[in-house]
Amino acid sequence: MGAQENKINTMRFYEGLAKRDAASVLDCLDENVKVTAPGCQKLLPWTVSFTGRDNILQWQMDMHKHITIDEVRVDDVVADGNKVVVFLHEWLTVQSNQFSFELDEIHVHHYNDDAKIVEITMCEDTAKVVAAVRGKQVEDL
Repeated sequence: MGAQENKINTMRFYEGLAKRDAASVLDCLDENVKVTAPGCQKLLPWTVSFTGRDNILQWQMDMHKHITIDEVRVDDVVADGNKVVVFLHEWLTVQSNQFSFELDEIHVHHYNDDAKIVEITMCEDTAKVVAAVRGKQVEDL
């Protein structure tokens, strides 16, 4: 498969997440997908690294115990061969304090030859998220 097919699959993945359609999300992923959401797990418990398609739904449920994703906008999707880079803007609310904030994220998807995602790496401003968990803007830390 090529870059265009991978880009289409990436959009299906995010559409499935937005609709909370587990079957669509899982269909986009390789059985042994590796997911990395870097950060300090003590401060942000949903920052993890794991392997396995079946773990992604549990991870999403665990994350939603702490953070509500109110809205996600896909700003750009760039595909080159087996790699797709997604630029996102999110509106989020911290469950514990109802603090709402906005966040830009970059997700990098790696694909296998069957147009299945084999790796997802997420990049975000974790300082901004830690501040929100504490009910503050990052500038106020």
